Amino acid sequence: MVVFKLSEDLRQYFTDEDGPEFVESSMERFIETVIGYQQDSDDEIDILEDYLEELSEILENDIYDIESLNIHLFHDMFNSSIYHYIFGSFMNWDDFELVEVDAMLGYMYDEITGEFIDITSNIPEQIKKEVNRFYEQAKYECFYEGKFDSYSAETINFRMYWLKIKNKKLARMLRKNYQERGTVYDLFDQFDFYMCNGQFIYMQYACIEANGFYEKYIESGIVSEAIVELNEILNTKRYFNPGISLVMDEALEMITDESGIISKILGILSTEKEVII
Repeated sequence: MVVFKLSEDLRQYFTDEDGPEFVESSMERFIETVIGYQQDSDDEIDILEDYLEELSEILENDIYDIESLNIHLFHDMFNSSIYHYIFGSFMNWDDFELVEVDAMLGYMYDEITGEFIDITSNIPEQIKKEVNRFYEQAKYECFYEGKFDSYSAETINFRMYWLKIKNKKLARMLRKNYQERGTVYDLFDQFDFYMCNGQFIYMQYACIEANGFYEKYIESGIVSEAIVELNEILNTKRYFNPGISLVMDEALEMITDESGIISKILGILSTEKEVII
């Protein structure tokens, strides 16, 4: 199959510029909205065209859990986390930073000193107490009868994100909206981010032997609508890039074409006649 890249002019010509229209919540809608509202959405759309087969496999498998989507789409194709792109769909990349701790607890333990490493050196004082409280809770899982259990520590993944918003005016607007349980609250709540002393954080730990962080699902419709609304509330002057809809359609057509071929082959094989394929 030969895949041609469409210039922005052609994308605009062949698609509706008013924005995405969806009948129901779907992961297709979620992907379109997140990518379609990026500041440099043309670059991301071009990348998805380069990975069209991989994209079609994701859509065919109906991936709805965030961890799978994070790994197979955002990390594999964009070399970044899903959270960067979600926040980047309504903020400029220069306006925020995502400070991350993501490791197995076994790697965070110093056997020489008999202590876990400090993870609060790069975070503000407002949330150090909260982070340490949760960190202690996770570390407790690594001890058995008062002694450090290296096996348990090597099976527990600790993850923390701190959304550092550099633009102070933007930070105030997001905090206010969150406190009012507005669109910001609806969006962040879907991804387990919460506000602590004016800072937005996410903290979880999971045992990889019990499926780890997989099987975490979101209401994609809530997220998609929130992104659209936040671009309006924050007056970002961004508009949905309809080119992403063309790429998604191409990926979905690949699934349809392949399904049709497979059905024909299965139909032939179900006969008793000798067939050469």
